[in-house]
Amino acid sequence: MSYTKIKKIHTTVNKAVDYICDPNKTEEQTLIDTFACGSLTAPQEFENTRKEFNYSGKVLAYHMIQSFKTGEVTPELAHKIGIQTADELLKGKYEYIIATHVDKKSIHNHIIINGCNFIDGKSFSTEHDRKNNPAWKQLREISDIICAEHGLSIIQSPEKGYSKSYYEWLQDQKGNSYKGRLKQAIDKCIMTADSFDDFLKKMQEEHYEYKLRGNTLSFKSDLQERFTRCSRKNFGWYYEPEQIRKRIERQIKKRSAKIAKDNGLYQVKDESAVGLSRWAMVQNMQIAADALSVLTKYGVNTIDELEEKIDDRYKEQFETSQKLNDCDKDIKEKHELLKNVNNYLENESVYKEYKQSRNKNKFYEAHRREIAVFEYSERWLKKNISGNVIPSPKRLEKELAAMESEREELLRKYKEHKNVVIEMNKAHDTLENYLSLVNETEQQEHNEQTQEQTKKRAVDIS
Repeated sequence: MSYTKIKKIHTTVNKAVDYICDPNKTEEQTLIDTFACGSLTAPQEFENTRKEFNYSGKVLAYHMIQSFKTGEVTPELAHKIGIQTADELLKGKYEYIIATHVDKKSIHNHIIINGCNFIDGKSFSTEHDRKNNPAWKQLREISDIICAEHGLSIIQSPEKGYSKSYYEWLQDQKGNSYKGRLKQAIDKCIMTADSFDDFLKKMQEEHYEYKLRGNTLSFKSDLQERFTRCSRKNFGWYYEPEQIRKRIERQIKKRSAKIAKDNGLYQVKDESAVGLSRWAMVQNMQIAADALSVLTKYGVNTIDELEEKIDDRYKEQFETSQKLNDCDKDIKEKHELLKNVNNYLENESVYKEYKQSRNKNKFYEAHRREIAVFEYSERWLKKNISGNVIPSPKRLEKELAAMESEREELLRKYKEHKNVVIEMNKAHDTLENYLSLVNETEQQEHNEQTQEQTKKRAVDIS
């Protein structure tokens, strides 16, 4: 099963492409493919095509989203289905870039296509009847057919329109449906409520109307037509009225506790709790001792020296991150070169047949994709390599492997510097807070002694 949606892009094609190509979302960009354009140069190539055909439309590109049921597809299958869907919808006439995102529970495809095609310059909106057979409807139907071919479930008898908006469906997956939002509001109000009545008042402030009848509690937001009961069936036992009361009581006790941990150190709220104060002092001394051991570990004797050491590590971390960025850029460019070399070599024989064929139109219709990919790769290689010599794919793969190894080593060093900086900063903050707490305690004791001495003098004088 997949949910689909199409959005218009009026100005920021480059930002949209950068977003969908995020390495953290696409398994380090292994789940990215393109048609008749490059992943690094897609926005510019889209623009070149629009200029070539004097395209004057306000919509520069279209952003298609295809999201799958959680656990139903692998990233590779989702990516394959996305390519099949785009190819079937676009008929090999539009440049597009597809990226499969795996950073959420629901795997989903992002497909950005140019606003006009590179065959005759017609706009995407012109080629799709917005009244009788709109693009979103075609996309959904094509997606359903391809999903069914792969043995996936499909939406049965969808209503006119999007059936359910992509945003609404995605929010359901994240737990941000109306029930999910109600649970979040309940949790939030429990944390700060001073009583059950105060909890109900806070829920009203969150724009929830309530009904309380005996042991039955229900809520309704401004956006709902009916009340939702806080029952085991809807939310689980943790959200039943009796449990909500108990949770409020536990939070009240926690807020009124005599001791709290602030800035990594224990602080006693009740000054009369002498035993508790001693325990906190011992615990804080141990925490400070652990922080001092970090100084010893890195050959540092004072906080000032520690700050210098942190500065040095920050510099090393920054320099390593710069090298990582340069390395990532080189790897992307090498991947782009390898991809175009492979596309060129894989489709060269088909293109030669096309040039030698008697009925070029018929041959072109049968091999539209191979021809378009070859022509794009040929143009790209002429523009980006010198001497018109096609490099060996095996040599490029070896170079890529060496670059990947270099990147792994840089990444290891970067993580090492980062962890050391975090450890040093934590020790620095702990020691500063401990010294501040000790000074505050000493000052308080001094003030108390001064007050006692003043009282004693007043008694002696009298």
